Amino acid sequence: MGAAALPILAGGSALLGTGFQIAGQVKANRAQAEAERINAEFYRRQASFSIEAADRASDIFKYESQQLFGDQLSAIARSGLDVSGSPLMFLAQEKVQADKELAAIKREGEVNAELAAFRAGQSDNTADSLTGFSANVLPAVGTVLSNTAQFAASVRSRG
Repeated sequence: MGAAALPILAGGSALLGTGFQIAGQVKANRAQAEAERINAEFYRRQASFSIEAADRASDIFKYESQQLFGDQLSAIARSGLDVSGSPLMFLAQEKVQADKELAAIKREGEVNAELAAFRAGQSDNTADSLTGFSANVLPAVGTVLSNTAQFAASVRSRG
């Protein structure tokens, strides 16, 4: 092999190395995109679960509150007190507090679901960007140009 063949061999090696570098980056981007899609699905399930859990907690709280309210009303009636004035005000305040707590339980479920849905959207967007033109083709062009410039500089320095 003559001295003239060395630049061709070096150029071919550089081109092959660039190809492997680009293929590796594309493969890594695709793997990361798949992980992001799995995350997005997890977050969507989490959003659904948050609503279901809030509904369940609401049902339990509503049942327990109604039981407590009934027990309190029964205790007042058994005591012989008139269910007006202070006892009635007490029961009304208990009902207002129970309604506020019920609303808070539902709102917490909604907020958790919204947050999970937002995270799902972020993961989907990340996955889309990792498999898009700007994440794969543009870096590849940059790699080719950079490696070509390095190769050209090394050939000039030898010649």
